[in-house]
Amino acid sequence: MQTVGQKIGPFLQISSCAFNEVDVARAESHVRHGWFRSDAPNLVGGVYRHSDFATDEFHQANLAGKMVVLGDTHHDSRIANPTSYDAINMRSFVSVPFIAGGVWKYLLAVTDSKPREWRADEVELIRELCNRIFPRLERANAEAALRGSEPRFRAAVSAVSSLIWTANAGGEMEGEQPGWRGFTGQTRGELQGHGWAQAVHPDDAQPTLDAWKKAVSEKRMFELEHRVRRHDGAWRVCSVRAVPVNETGEVREWVGVHTDITERKQAHRRLRRLIDSNVQGVIFWNQQGEITEANDAFLRIVGYTRDDLAAGLISWAAMTPPEYVQQDQRALAEIAATGVCTPIEKEYIRKDGTRVPILAGGASLDDNANEGVSFVLDITTLKHAETALLAAHQQQRVLSRRLLEVQETERRQIARDLHDELGQILTAVKINLQTIQPAADGPLAPSVALVDRALQQTRSLSLALRPPLLDDLGLVPALRWLVD
Repeated sequence: MQTVGQKIGPFLQISSCAFNEVDVARAESHVRHGWFRSDAPNLVGGVYRHSDFATDEFHQANLAGKMVVLGDTHHDSRIANPTSYDAINMRSFVSVPFIAGGVWKYLLAVTDSKPREWRADEVELIRELCNRIFPRLERANAEAALRGSEPRFRAAVSAVSSLIWTANAGGEMEGEQPGWRGFTGQTRGELQGHGWAQAVHPDDAQPTLDAWKKAVSEKRMFELEHRVRRHDGAWRVCSVRAVPVNETGEVREWVGVHTDITERKQAHRRLRRLIDSNVQGVIFWNQQGEITEANDAFLRIVGYTRDDLAAGLISWAAMTPPEYVQQDQRALAEIAATGVCTPIEKEYIRKDGTRVPILAGGASLDDNANEGVSFVLDITTLKHAETALLAAHQQQRVLSRRLLEVQETERRQIARDLHDELGQILTAVKINLQTIQPAADGPLAPSVALVDRALQQTRSLSLALRPPLLDDLGLVPALRWLVD
């Protein structure tokens, strides 16, 4: 900017040519570069509030990208405070805003210390100058930002991942490439250009090169999966993504990431074998209620066809009865928090309107809580077995109660027989013996004692089998009597 000012300053006989960066949010201008005549104050480094210099009309014109030509700051309604201009020795000026991406970013101000009628050719020269300068300054600032961020990017590559790499605008690897070298074991010389392809599986190398060169020529994102030889000789499946780094419409370089997905692919193959075995239902779903994929076992459970699935007619949300909605929401929240959910019992409404009981467990896919996989088990047979078992338990309780009733009836009958029949017989025998031998110490005395003992035992057994209090007063008094 100083070189430009030195050339046009004497030609236009101006006082200064200042380049400002604009902070629209704070309504301020920062003077970054400029040329100033020896009798004009050097404003580089200064920060100036727009409200101190311009009215809202002036400010809106700048926001719209309109050039402002002003002949005298003391006699123009667009000036907010002429003394602000006097303080920096500015009496007339031409200001040109630069709009980038819809945002006012820069302002070029060509000034004079005295009132001036700016000629049309002078204004046109300033306009043409801005058309040339602003894009170059924008590019210079972008390059400076890239140079500043590049060391941080290189450090992140080394610290964060061993699979990040870069390529030049033509798609060729250059430089150290620590990530690629660390993973593949290639030397710096071996990977240069397209030498990295020597670490790609022979069956994948040429298709990879063809797809890569096509993406580079079209300047679009590159995505692929291929096998790469690790430094220990093992072939690893990697997903590749590379994007162009654009600078003012041109590709400056490419940044790519190789992600080792070998274990993930193996897990997916095992999952696919389980899905295809149809031992149990398996579905892939999203939180919008859609089922994006399902195996035949699941389709049989819910009574839908594969054509229904392809037509998007199967929704786990629509198949869920209202009373299970909150349970599903808790399961989804658990998946979002932990990646998996505790298996739950619920029902699905089948295509024919009937309900089927299921046991379902789910997990998110690759840490994406919006999509997941669930295993669905038809537990109709289990529910029938539970119902039958419950009925059997109920029947057992009825039979047990009936057995107790029968036992109680028998006990009552035996107690009555002991008391009424055997007790009376023993009493009669005792009376007869006492009649035959009135004397207590006669020869029949031992027999009388035995009969008397048998009579006491009979009464005790009768009471034990059926206490009279049980019939007269009820269970609780009878129990108290028994304890006492």
